[in-house]
Amino acid sequence: MTKELAKKAADWWCGQVEGHTKFDNGDQSQQGGVAMIMATMLASHEKQKLSDDSVKIFHEKIMEYVQEKLTENPEYTVRLSSDYSPDHELSQLCSAASIPGTLMPWKTRMWISMKDGVRVSCGYGAETQTL
Repeated sequence: MTKELAKKAADWWCGQVEGHTKFDNGDQSQQGGVAMIMATMLASHEKQKLSDDSVKIFHEKIMEYVQEKLTENPEYTVRLSSDYSPDHELSQLCSAASIPGTLMPWKTRMWISMKDGVRVSCGYGAETQTL
């Protein structure tokens, strides 16, 4: 069960890195639009420099981290998040795989637990989805 949850979480985060990263901070103003465009341009530039190995290592590191935490304490809820940059745990996982934090989606929260599975809210005010 922990491996399945870890894989869902890792697949989702790697999908953000490889696909279109969501930079939604809820700011509907012109300045908010410019910020989103600039973040998208930077992410596009950073993605061109990524190696397949980096994404593979990132996937492995997330799986290891989630499995370790849930095995240590099955009641624990693993939290990975990114506001305008990744939280401490996600930042460590990014660094271990040479993934720039600028590729993490804005205003995003993920909760992983044996009880509730993998839940994620991606973007400002986004509804929580169960993966």
